[in-house]
Amino acid sequence: DTVRRLLDDGYRHFVELSPHPAITESSKLYSQEFYGLARRVLAPGGRLVAHTGPVAGRPRVLWTVESTLRAAGLGTAPYRVTGR
Repeated sequence: DTVRRLLDDGYRHFVELSPHPAITESSKLYSQEFYGLARRVLAPGGRLVAHTGPVAGRPRVLWTVESTLRAAGLGTAPYRVTGR
């Protein structure tokens, strides 16, 4: 498992490149357990970026992911990227 292999090293940045959280197969990657493991591999002051998809159509998804991140002991700062 990728996260378990990463547990030996501290990382300054952890970018989660996962499918949309509403896709059932990827839901494990948006779990409190996953974020807790990710928090363990982050170096002090490190950052984790989580994709939540477009907020306009599904604002609840963003707030669910944010709540899960907080429950795993991570702080959040939602932001929006425009354009392509």
